[in-house]
Amino acid sequence: YIQKFMEVLNQRATTCKHTNVLFHVLGYFKKRLDARDRHELVELISRYRTGYVPLVVPLTLMKHHLPRHTIPW
Repeated sequence: YIQKFMEVLNQRATTCKHTNVLFHVLGYFKKRLDARDRHELVELISRYRTGYVPLVVPLTLMKHHLPRHTIPW
C-alpha cells in the first residue's frame, strides 16, 4: 500500500490533469449554479487549459461558490 501511495505521489501534476479534475468538480456544481455562473467557470477552466490564467483563478471561483450554494465539502 505504501509503495503504491508513493508511486502516485511521484506522478507529475500537469495542466491537462488539473483541467480534468476541475471539470470533474464542476459536475458537482452543475445543478446548483445558474447558466451564467456555470459558463463563467467553464470559461475560466478553458482559459487555464490554454495558459491564459493561472490555476488559482478557477480554484478561487469554485471556492467562492462552495458556501454560497451549500455544497457539502
